[in-house]
Amino acid sequence: MTRVPVVGLDALSPELVERWLPDLPHMRHLMERGIYGPLHSIIQPVTPVAWPTMISGRDPSPLGYTDFVCRKGTSYTDLHLVHARMTQVPTLATLLPEAGRRVHLVSVPVSYPPIAIKDGVGVSCCMAPSTNRPITAPAELQQQLLQQTSAPFILDACVPEQAHTIGMRCCLRFVRWTGPARAGRTPDSCR
Repeated sequence: MTRVPVVGLDALSPELVERWLPDLPHMRHLMERGIYGPLHSIIQPVTPVAWPTMISGRDPSPLGYTDFVCRKGTSYTDLHLVHARMTQVPTLATLLPEAGRRVHLVSVPVSYPPIAIKDGVGVSCCMAPSTNRPITAPAELQQQLLQQTSAPFILDACVPEQAHTIGMRCCLRFVRWTGPARAGRTPDSCR
């Protein structure tokens, strides 16, 4: 059976990928052997709406939310974060297993709580509050994941406001350097 990795980099400009390609050997390898290109997003391209729309192939209207938070009922003051259980339409995580394909869904926005996938794996996204909560489905994979990855496991990358003006290597150094105690600060080597 052919394996098809689908790599999506949220809000990353294709122009930056092309500019940084000499320093991205794994990305270059995938691009040389596969198909790539920019995708047109939805109108009002907001991460928590765009990704479920992409993996469901649906218009955003059935999602019932338009941003990272949504109203409870008709209240304008009672808001809560969107989460994976709010996606009530079929997605690649449900459709592909029904067609006999295995799916590993890793860090796709709005995948917290972790999405259980038949004969597959779900790893939560940046919306997971911490690795002290369940971030994998099946749950028993979490310990293995945490043992085999960076310490601490980074659910999301925090980059400095001036990231667009500094080099890619410096951004990567910053992501590696960033930890809970350093969030919001820039390493001296990137100033």
